[in-house]
Amino acid sequence: MSTATRIVSSKAINKSARDWISKELVASQFGDKRLDKRLERLVNQLWSGVGSSLPYACQNWANTKAAYRFLSNDKVTEADILTSHYRSTKQRVNETEADINSPILILHDTTEFTYKREPFDLIGVTNVIKGGLINTVAALCIPSVDC
Repeated sequence: MSTATRIVSSKAINKSARDWISKELVASQFGDKRLDKRLERLVNQLWSGVGSSLPYACQNWANTKAAYRFLSNDKVTEADILTSHYRSTKQRVNETEADINSPILILHDTTEFTYKREPFDLIGVTNVIKGGLINTVAALCIPSVDC
């Protein structure tokens, strides 16, 4: 993949995506405006580079280092990052529940993965982790349908 193909400018995110991200993160409050701003910037970068590693999504060393600093900050926890998203998801589900003809599909998947690569240094430092489970859940609101 060429550099031009994998690097996407943050300007490539359309206004509706930026607005959605801002709305989605409105309840994320770290008690420090700089951290709030960094989370929004990081999510925009990850949105631009969906499926890319953090360094590719961040596009340069300064942004990558800022992302790693943000993620390793003692004031930032996984719960802090996800709180606003959970609230937004709950609000969307509650709004959909008002329409009894709009089903909500809860899709759940557990995927097991392993690192089976020789030599192991090609996948980076994983300490003693040789695999794991990824649990994903998606709530999909379906517009009114006649079943």
